[in-house]
Amino acid sequence: MDNFEIKFDDKNVQCRQGCNLLKCILDNGFYVPSLCNNEKCNKENACMVCAVFDKDTNQFVPSCSITVNRNFDIEVNTERVRNFRKSIIELLLSEHSGDCYAPCQRACPYDFNIPVFLEKINAEKFEEASNMTLEKGMDCEKCGYRCEKACRKKILDKSVGISQLIKRYKINNFEKKIFDKKSVKDGYSHKFGKVDAEILNNLKKTGSDINGCLQCHCKGVKKCKLKKISSEYNAEQYAYQPANKTRFERYCFENISFEPGKCVRCGICVSLLENKNLKESLSFQFRGRKTIPHAPIGVSWNDCLKYIDREIAANCPTGALCFYE
Repeated sequence: MDNFEIKFDDKNVQCRQGCNLLKCILDNGFYVPSLCNNEKCNKENACMVCAVFDKDTNQFVPSCSITVNRNFDIEVNTERVRNFRKSIIELLLSEHSGDCYAPCQRACPYDFNIPVFLEKINAEKFEEASNMTLEKGMDCEKCGYRCEKACRKKILDKSVGISQLIKRYKINNFEKKIFDKKSVKDGYSHKFGKVDAEILNNLKKTGSDINGCLQCHCKGVKKCKLKKISSEYNAEQYAYQPANKTRFERYCFENISFEPGKCVRCGICVSLLENKNLKESLSFQFRGRKTIPHAPIGVSWNDCLKYIDREIAANCPTGALCFYE
C-alpha cells in the first residue's frame, strides 16, 4: 500500500493507505486515550473518548473507527480536543455508580487496603492477612478508629470490627508515620455519594462476608482505564447531572462479578462472547439510554456469568466485569 503525508497537530506525518486513524496516531508517537477500542472486536464508537477534530469537515470524529485519507488535517491534542474529551469522560462519570475505594480505606491514614485484608480472612488466607498488617504497622487507637466510623454497615446495624481484626492478625507493631508516602489512592477516585438502606441491602446480598464487610470497593480498580483517563484529564464526577437514577446491582458467580452501574456500554464483552458463539451469556438488552449488557431473557445470572473467563473480564475497560482470586 502507498504511504503518504497527512497532518497531526500541524505536523506532517507518514501514513499508510487504508490504515486505521487511531493506529496511525499512536504509531506516530501521539497519545490518544480510548475505552471501547479493542482489536479483537468490531468498532462500536461507543465512548468517543478517542475523539479527534477533523479540520476539513469541522467535526469531532472517533479516531478508532475512521480510515485515513490523503486530505486529513487532524487536531489530536489541541485544547479544544482535550476539552471535548474531558466533557465526554465527565458524562461517563455522571452515569457511573460505585466506589473506587471503600469509605473505610479512604478514611484510613495508613492507606491500608481494608477490603482486601477482610477478603483474605474470609478466604482463610490468614498468613497473607497478617503480612498485610506487617507492611503497614497500623496503630488504630492512635488514628481514632476512622475506618469504623466511615463504615457504611453501621447504617444497617453496626460497623465491621476492623480494628479488632487488625489487632488479632497483627504480627509486628513498628513505628510508622501517618501519611509518610504517596497514597495508592492518588488521582481520580469515584465515590458512590449518598446511599440508602436499599443500596446497602443489595451490597449485603451479593458481597457480605463472614466478617460482615459489604465489600464496597471496586475489585477492578487497578485495571480501570476510566479511572486512569479521568486522572489524566482532571475530570470531575459531578460536572453533569446523571440522566438515570443512581443504582447499585452486583451479580456474582464463583470468581466473576458484574456491576452494570460501572458499565460504559463499550460492547467488548458482548463481542468477545459472540466471537465464541456463547449466546446464553451477556448480550445487550433494553433500549435507548437504558441499553446495557444483561443476562438474556430466561437465562439466570449464574448461567450467564459462568461463560465469562479471566481473559474476557480482563478486556473490560472499567471495574464492571471482574475476575478476582
